[in-house]
Amino acid sequence: MPSFIPRSAVKRLRRQAAVRLCTALAFGATLIPLSSPQAEASDTPPKGAAQWQQPKTQDVDKPTAIDAKDRTSLLGKNYASSKDTAFTTSGDGTGLHLLTANARDGYAWKTAATLSEDGFDTDAWIGNACVTGSGKYAAVAYAPRTFTNKPELMVRGAFTAVVNLATGKVTKLPYQATLAYFSPGCGTGDSAVFSQLSHDGDKKQQTRLITVNAATGKTARPVTYPGQVTSAIPTRHGIIAAHGKQLVKAAGAKLTTLAVGNNAPFQIKTDSDGGVTYIDRTADTVKKNSISSARHLTSAQITKGRSTPVTLASGKLSAWDLDASASGTVVITGKATTKTALPKTVKNPGKIAMGARISTHAQAAVTTAWADGKDSRIRPEEALSERTARTTVHVLASGKTVTLDAHPDASRQDASGAGPSPRTAWTQEGHRPVHADRTHTGPGRRLTHQPGRGRPYVLRTAQRLQKAGVPTHTPPGRMGCGPGRRRQAEHHPFRELEEHRHGKLQPPGTVPRLRALR
Repeated sequence: MPSFIPRSAVKRLRRQAAVRLCTALAFGATLIPLSSPQAEASDTPPKGAAQWQQPKTQDVDKPTAIDAKDRTSLLGKNYASSKDTAFTTSGDGTGLHLLTANARDGYAWKTAATLSEDGFDTDAWIGNACVTGSGKYAAVAYAPRTFTNKPELMVRGAFTAVVNLATGKVTKLPYQATLAYFSPGCGTGDSAVFSQLSHDGDKKQQTRLITVNAATGKTARPVTYPGQVTSAIPTRHGIIAAHGKQLVKAAGAKLTTLAVGNNAPFQIKTDSDGGVTYIDRTADTVKKNSISSARHLTSAQITKGRSTPVTLASGKLSAWDLDASASGTVVITGKATTKTALPKTVKNPGKIAMGARISTHAQAAVTTAWADGKDSRIRPEEALSERTARTTVHVLASGKTVTLDAHPDASRQDASGAGPSPRTAWTQEGHRPVHADRTHTGPGRRLTHQPGRGRPYVLRTAQRLQKAGVPTHTPPGRMGCGPGRRRQAEHHPFRELEEHRHGKLQPPGTVPRLRALR
């Protein structure tokens, strides 16, 4: 019989002893049932877990308006007679919400309208909107978030509408448009311009511009131009847009060059004097080193024709932006250095967050995020209700900032807002869209063709969506593309466009904004 114990046996005995010790320690104290609250795992994943993002804001309600006692100090003694209105958008599973706040009411947020379409499987509605020159109407391009996964739907899939911001009346338009930061474009008067680009796979690359009168909801005949025509806006001189490296005026089917820059002009804005200010980026191919400049053409230069613009300000591409009020004041947001005396219609106040949206009379700048601090990666059940938007309102006159919550109200989907777009008037059989001249007999009921109206024109929207892989109904247990499957901006299908702002936070419900690159 051996007088020693093998090393393997010693190791085995040590492991057994360790197991007995751990068991004794665990059960020698108070036993904790597996079903007890102490033993249940927290719903919050660890900080390093995949798909987890630590909320940047606490889910604690903020005021919905500036307190009455603080309004004079924040807004000035004449705030009660102000006609200024702040505007923003917020999207969730219930629709794209258009939110407004009047200065005379302490910028108390309310829902002007909510836009969506029945029959789409999505966890969020996204889109872009602009306010017309009168400040009374908004032009909107909106779509399910899943449309960003298909290039065809990005360039020609967004539904379009105009909204009366005072009454909430929605007029849905019989055209679809491009999901891009520059469409629709607003400027002078109550007109707006929607853009419809070609897909990269199309044999002919061209752009259609569709002008709509937001007050009446009537659209002009679409005009087609060769190549990519972007950032189109209505001005007193007609439509001004970008075409390659050129700033152009679009009149009829003709494009007239107004100025030539280093790259494609973008963020084109018009002012109350008829001038135009836009951003031109340097030819540096390294994004982080790119410098952009604010170029300006006066009304006289635009009337004259091709001219050399004046450089008003410049800064890093990722540090500043341009916006304009409905009343015609162009405002530089973010940090840019003024290079020359600014026209009276252009302001560079500083201390405004880059990308802020300017109110109708340029009295406030608004940025928006979701109040819960999360992004679009939420649980399916969270997508079934409205998400509170947290806004930061910077008052330009006083330089003071206040944080206010906006609670979207999906019930603002009135008969026109919740009704189908002319591009998706569904029948029960196969969800086939029909022409707008058919009448709807009630929610979920069959659409019937009116006698005597001639042969119905059947649209092919549903078939196109199904071929592109977008569900036109909601299967049980599914909710959009699901948490964690967000389409990244760098995979955007548009050619000659680069990601906007290196991943800067965008207002909830908006399409990732892109920088033009030529």
